[in-house]
Amino acid sequence: MPYDPFVKLKRIQRIVCKGIKRKYYRFRSGKWYGGIATADCCGCILKCIFCWSD
Repeated sequence: MPYDPFVKLKRIQRIVCKGIKRKYYRFRSGKWYGGIATADCCGCILKCIFCWSD
């Protein structure tokens, strides 16, 4: 069965989204560009081989 990102999207969306709200698992700061803030969200549908979140 080939990978279908839209099927995975619908399955994940039911878990991590409520309307326009999204589930996050952490907020963090970084020193780049003079200081940044990053919000890491749950439920990516991509299967990137070099992804840091896997």
